[in-house]
Amino acid sequence: KGNTWTVTSETVFAVDDQMGSITTHGTYTAGKVGTWQVSGTYTGVFGTATVTVTHGTAVSLDITPKDEHVWMLDSVTYSSMASDICGNTWTVTDSTTFSVSDSFGTMNKNVYTSGEKGTHTITGTYETAAGTTTVIAKVRPDLWVIKVGDEEVRQGDQMKYYICYGNAGCSQADVVTLRDILPPGVSYATSTLGTYSSISGNGTTLSPYILTWTNIGPLDSQAERYAEVTVNVGLNTIGSLTNVLEIEMPAPTTEVNLEYNRSTWTTVSKPRMFDLAVSKLSVPEVLQGATLTYRIIYNNLGNIEANNITLTDYLPQGVTYRSNTLGTPTQISNNAKTIVWSIESLPAQTQKEFELIVKVDSSPGNITNVVSIHGSKTETNLSNNQASCVTVVKPSMVDLS
Repeated sequence: KGNTWTVTSETVFAVDDQMGSITTHGTYTAGKVGTWQVSGTYTGVFGTATVTVTHGTAVSLDITPKDEHVWMLDSVTYSSMASDICGNTWTVTDSTTFSVSDSFGTMNKNVYTSGEKGTHTITGTYETAAGTTTVIAKVRPDLWVIKVGDEEVRQGDQMKYYICYGNAGCSQADVVTLRDILPPGVSYATSTLGTYSSISGNGTTLSPYILTWTNIGPLDSQAERYAEVTVNVGLNTIGSLTNVLEIEMPAPTTEVNLEYNRSTWTTVSKPRMFDLAVSKLSVPEVLQGATLTYRIIYNNLGNIEANNITLTDYLPQGVTYRSNTLGTPTQISNNAKTIVWSIESLPAQTQKEFELIVKVDSSPGNITNVVSIHGSKTETNLSNNQASCVTVVKPSMVDLS
């Protein structure tokens, strides 16, 4: 007949919201966001109703992606998810205010563009909730190269360059090219890098030899490698020789920092020559009838060995040859006033010395001894091939007492 009466206290209630609860007297406490069915049973009679639960106030904010890695000047897009006290979540990216601790980077809504290398904090704020994540801004592969060699060589010599190269960046460099521009008058011999990929030029000033290796990658982050390149200095090549070495990657993996992608080394090529020199020393004064010792120093100031050397000492009048520590003279002539030694060889940058002993028969006054040195080939510098030494002869002291 449609009569109605209240039976709330006698009804048994239930709800399918597993995160929520309902008392036997019909008081429902919402748990999870969604639409749920509430059922009631009274004396065998069953009834249902629906209830729609929306999220509560946001108490936390989750920012994604987490701990992202990004190249310098590249961008990352972020999203945000809010949570209420019951764990309900909903997307609030468009309503979130984002910021970043990268003082040189930018944040355009939810898009971050890196500006400074390092680890930065992305912060999002939605209503009263806030969340953070980190982003690691890293540089692209950063190649570098250093080249050193001899400071001086001689024309016609073989010379070795020492190469150190690597990747200071935070990522691997896959395809790496080394380009070696040799100085004019210098040609390639060998290398620990292996056979070059290509070579161009003819070794002249306008067209030096350029060697290219395109197969030296990959280079891991922080990797460091070593190599050697051996070259031949031309027989007529003298002066400053500047070598240029470059390292690079092809596009699109272009580096941001190119400061250390090029290295130069200058070597001075000198003429092949020997430079004989001689000097002579003695005491400043000597008594008549005494023994006088000359100290003779000879050396090769050049950069190659000197051969077939003749050392000649011209004794002054009034002295008599006694002995020497160099060895038996090759020739003694001019009444034993000209003494000659033949020296087979003298290496570059080598100095030697010996003593020449004479008896002084001269009258009081000055005596001058002259010594000279010459090789089998003509020298460029002859200014140091002769030396002299002046000694004062004093009268012998006679005791008449």
